[in-house]
Amino acid sequence: MEHPDIDKFSKKHDFLICIDSDGTAMDTMNIKHKKCFGPCFITEWDLDEYSDEVLKTWNEINLYKSTRGINRFKGLVEILNDTDNKYQPIQELDILKNWVETTDELSNRALKEEIERSNSLILSKALNWSTAVNQEIAKLTYEDKKPFNGVEECLESAYGNFDISVISSANMSSLLEEWGHYDLMHYIDVITSQEIGTKDECISKMMQKGYDTKHVLMIGDSLPDANAAKTNDVYFYPILPEHEEKCWTELKDFYLSELKSGNFEKHQEKLLQSFYNNFEK
Repeated sequence: MEHPDIDKFSKKHDFLICIDSDGTAMDTMNIKHKKCFGPCFITEWDLDEYSDEVLKTWNEINLYKSTRGINRFKGLVEILNDTDNKYQPIQELDILKNWVETTDELSNRALKEEIERSNSLILSKALNWSTAVNQEIAKLTYEDKKPFNGVEECLESAYGNFDISVISSANMSSLLEEWGHYDLMHYIDVITSQEIGTKDECISKMMQKGYDTKHVLMIGDSLPDANAAKTNDVYFYPILPEHEEKCWTELKDFYLSELKSGNFEKHQEKLLQSFYNNFEK
């Protein structure tokens, strides 16, 4: 499926909103972690005896703390550290830590290459886990991956007044499938993915189209989204986990007009504080 290509895009409006997908526009984070990432971890490391405690920790790391949105392999190191300390020894943990800290690319492909070089058991288990996660995610239905209430209404309100870009670290095929199924693509001017670059890089590429930094808003649910906005010196609007519909409604009813009228800056610090405070300490 063809996508709105960043290289072919020309700025149409003075204002730009950038939207993360998983956990921000699409209600996919909870189900992916609770049905796919966590259970596959329990299976791969044979932790049924401790499943309740381990799954609770996995969800805290990936959904409810400031580490929300962490790369899957970095999250894996976190949960293996916790498991090693509390439940059972994890063999070769240092080998996985070293790969995560030194690899140029945190991906299944790069992991396969490292396994071919090292023949490490823990790296093989990490790849088995990651592959199983992808297989389980592929089984999720569209009913499992709906947009949050309020997303379409907000996009409809913004359309025609703002340029709109999806800025996501998901893969392009998943983004096109999910946004296309719910008929949201016609609101979108540009869609970027992990194949295009990091969120920092993709916002930067959009900025090169000629926007003033005070005219750009990044909408997201995790620290990487906030950091990508900060890196590019643009505003950040948080979608708070467990309060998504309220956030989208307030964005439509109040904050988009504040952005256009030049008043958003006076709200930024309060919004950032609410974002950080919403995560469990």
